[in-house]
Amino acid sequence: MKERLFEKMDGGRIEYVDKAVDAVGITWKPHPIYAGVSLKTLIDFEEAGGRFSSLLVRLQAGSEIGEHIHDTL
Repeated sequence: MKERLFEKMDGGRIEYVDKAVDAVGITWKPHPIYAGVSLKTLIDFEEAGGRFSSLLVRLQAGSEIGEHIHDTL
């Protein structure tokens, strides 16, 4: 059976220039505002020198992310 993209990313390996991190070892955390939404931070904003961040977002059936704005520096 063919793996879906989400499962590949969630269980894959993140390669940085100077290190590698297994995504499977990163903990899912509940979103601070939206119920039923979980986040897995693949690349942290501070760790990337404030240039970007990369997250997997998981929504339970029936949940949604409302309109919102991301603060920037």
